[in-house]
Amino acid sequence: MKRFLKIVLILALFALGVGYVAFRIAIFDPFAGPRAALDPLVPKDVDFMVRRKGLAQDFGVFPLPRFFSALRLRDEWKEFAKTRVYREELPVAAIEQLFDELATLPEQLAPLDLMRDLAGRELLLCGRIRADGSYAWAVAARGSFRAKFFAEALTLGMVRAKVGVVEEWSETESVQSFTAQGQRWHLARADDALLAGNDFELVRDMRKLADQDALSLEDSPQYRAAVLAPSPVGRPLDFVVDIGKTMREFGLAPPPAGPDASPLAKLAAEVLVPQHFGPAMGRVALGNQLELGFRANLDHAALQPLLSGVLDGPTGDLAQAWEFCGRVFPARVALALHFKVDMRKLFRRAESLIDPDVRRILNEDFIPNLKFKTGLIQAKSLAELLEALAAVVGDEVVFGLEPNEAYQQPAAAGEDPVIQYPDPRHGPRLAFILSAADRDSSVRFVTTLVDALRARVHEVPRVYSWTYPQMDDIKFSELAFADPSLPPVAIGAVELMKRPCIVITTTGEFLNEICVQKMTSESGHNTGLMSELAFRQVKEAATGFGQGFAYSSSDRLRKVLEDLCVIYAEDETRPDWVKIRRTVEAEVIARRFPEVRGKTPDAKQQQAIDLVVDDEITAQERHWQDRVVPERTEAMKRDLGGLAVVRWAAAMLAIDERELSVRLRLAGPVPFGETLGE
Repeated sequence: MKRFLKIVLILALFALGVGYVAFRIAIFDPFAGPRAALDPLVPKDVDFMVRRKGLAQDFGVFPLPRFFSALRLRDEWKEFAKTRVYREELPVAAIEQLFDELATLPEQLAPLDLMRDLAGRELLLCGRIRADGSYAWAVAARGSFRAKFFAEALTLGMVRAKVGVVEEWSETESVQSFTAQGQRWHLARADDALLAGNDFELVRDMRKLADQDALSLEDSPQYRAAVLAPSPVGRPLDFVVDIGKTMREFGLAPPPAGPDASPLAKLAAEVLVPQHFGPAMGRVALGNQLELGFRANLDHAALQPLLSGVLDGPTGDLAQAWEFCGRVFPARVALALHFKVDMRKLFRRAESLIDPDVRRILNEDFIPNLKFKTGLIQAKSLAELLEALAAVVGDEVVFGLEPNEAYQQPAAAGEDPVIQYPDPRHGPRLAFILSAADRDSSVRFVTTLVDALRARVHEVPRVYSWTYPQMDDIKFSELAFADPSLPPVAIGAVELMKRPCIVITTTGEFLNEICVQKMTSESGHNTGLMSELAFRQVKEAATGFGQGFAYSSSDRLRKVLEDLCVIYAEDETRPDWVKIRRTVEAEVIARRFPEVRGKTPDAKQQQAIDLVVDDEITAQERHWQDRVVPERTEAMKRDLGGLAVVRWAAAMLAIDERELSVRLRLAGPVPFGETLGE
């Protein structure tokens, strides 16, 4: 009996061995290990790529992501769903239809399970944009044993006959090509990686890369730095996109600016040209916050004259930029920006963008008539004045923005205090902080400039002096302009974070808040922007070195934009009164003065016509001001509720001779780490 069992065991082992060898030769090695990575399978010339690991963790019931399931229960999402952007700009119906179509995908793939057998462990999509604008794409997924078996079994005619939907099958260079449901497909396998797509050449190139027959995208240093480095926040969604081709394909580049366009519009049209941008590689990291980081190739030589000064700034410690903004700005600030630039080049470029009529007035009338009392400034034009300022300041500019409110300006002896009420046309309060080479030169420059402006009593009828009895070295001047369309401007030389600075703000109250913040911070109190939890959370993201750092609070930005809604509403709904008057006059003549119809009225008749027309125009204008503008203003304010889906945002920027590096960190009402994290 023992001998019989021994013979049976030997035969069984022999059969298993023969079966393994036969299966390995005919199908694949069932004991082969998985590929170390899918990155080597991506051709270096793809125009786009997106890859996600652990995709099964992102879904409860496919195709609805866990994160969205949690977000849509929050009040912030409900507010966003009420906005005009959601109702009119987003293709909500198309997205819902796509979700419905995706929901049928698991059923179509039966008996294979979408997540367990195909996409759940790792999914990579890449492609090329063809010359005719169509897309060649291919998917690489880590397949289970069942998925690999199915892919290899398609090479057998009896299996294809059993499946029934496979037609016109062929195999070339280890790539199967066939037609299914009217669509031509191409399929290949490399270890546990299943490759499938609509383009034979792309699938073939990916299959060849499995045998290391060519260079892949993984061989790019930019790809290794931007995509393969450890993720700072949760599991990443990796991507590659050719920015220039994408701009051309989707028409994202702005059209050439017309002669009446604003300087910024003209600059944007010159900068945002597809030829200036190459591939961008990066990732969207999903954890407790969301971080978008990428590196993009730039045509530095072409952009240099357009962004002169911006592309020439030295590199700085972003953590120091974060701390400077937090210690200097009050908590009410909605946007803070710290940027390293070449100030002389930046001033020259900014001067070239000024409206020619404004530049002519400044150069021919205003600046040549300023009486500078010292030799520090001997400017006869705007360019010379900016050149004098560039000689005093350093290589960084700090910008702040906060809502505007009424404030009390300091009163001279024997005078009553003056209340400055905000004018919506002036917009929010702005602050520009320029680091100075030394305190003495910054004080002399500010004093000389203010004295020269003070003498222009017709343009600057009032100058307010802000002083602080407890701090003799802190003082500044606020200039009120005769032109009501211009906001007051305050300028002072103040030492901030032990750096001499020239500070320029719209409204004296903003500069006053900065001075008060300085004194409070130096006394050891943790106040201002640094005391805000959201700003302190940004510290983790403000790491490394670069030229720029920016922070924005959506709550306070919403207040800034709400104050501007009435201006936007007026501009958007303002009637063409000249055209309306002609129409109303024709109607009035036909209705009230038929005797002059088709004739030229005499002076008395015209006077009577004008009285009636004026009354009707006044009624229409009153209706526009009392009904149309308020209704549009309120609609705009409601739309701003959608900002709540992003609680705060921080951006970091670095530029060198070859590429632009950007990191954008966002915090939302739902922590990503609870639903999309590791």
